[in-house]
Amino acid sequence: MRKEIVNFRIDERLIHGQIAAAWVGSLKIDRLMVIDAMAAKTEIQKIALKMACPQGVKLSILSPGKAVANLNSGKYEGERVFIVVKGTETLKSVVEEGLELDKVNVGNISGKSNTKFVKKAVNVTPEDEAVFRELSGKIHFTSQLVPTDPEVDFMELLDASE
Repeated sequence: MRKEIVNFRIDERLIHGQIAAAWVGSLKIDRLMVIDAMAAKTEIQKIALKMACPQGVKLSILSPGKAVANLNSGKYEGERVFIVVKGTETLKSVVEEGLELDKVNVGNISGKSNTKFVKKAVNVTPEDEAVFRELSGKIHFTSQLVPTDPEVDFMELLDASE
């Protein structure tokens, strides 16, 4: 993983209290990067994300292609970047665009009618599970809701939830 990426997290809420208060402070983040195609082109969502971003932290709201291009060009060298995506679809997209990741933190994914419970605040659809299994040979998936929680192996949790 690029050295400037200090955490890559799946969290459908994008920027919220846990990220703004707990993660940014504990990891000493310089830049929050939201990678989301819809947010990148929706003005109202950009405004909401800017309001949620802690003061003094830079914010990038980018499409997968633009984010990967910027990261791979070294644009954020010397910064500590925390990346958040809504779900596995975007994760898969950035990997296909050429971003090398060795570790991804699976955060909040709410339960829906077609999801299975994996752990507190983490539920997956069959499509999510397929992406995790497909990428698990290249990426180590962990789950940690806040920095003070122990980091656990997400694939072990997924296997146990069968």
